[in-house]
Amino acid sequence: MINRFLAAIVVMITAGQAEAETPTAKTAFILEPEHLAVVKEAVAARLLDPESAILSDVIAATESGFEGGAMVCGYVRGKNSMGGYSQPTMFIGGLLPGQGESMSFLVISIARPDPADQSRVADACVDALN
Repeated sequence: MINRFLAAIVVMITAGQAEAETPTAKTAFILEPEHLAVVKEAVAARLLDPESAILSDVIAATESGFEGGAMVCGYVRGKNSMGGYSQPTMFIGGLLPGQGESMSFLVISIARPDPADQSRVADACVDALN
């Protein structure tokens, strides 16, 4: 009987240590419309024609313990200098809690058209969301 009790304690202690060593879990989610509007405003401000900004495939993830904020990735396209729409390009940034109910979005990067930069931003998104 004592051996079973000790074995149960060892299992509980070991499980507790494993949980403490596990990285924090990230939870992916789709942004609420009001948060998506904040993201769009900040990303659009970095474009040649902010009014033309179109976001797609936007996803966010937050870590446990990161209250109210999230990392956000997606694609943006907008009109170029010739008036046509550019190809979608990836962006990454942080949605941050403000005072009260307000939120702000800090654009970390919008990928340039070259494949190396597209890959760099894609890798950053994978790291941020997984």
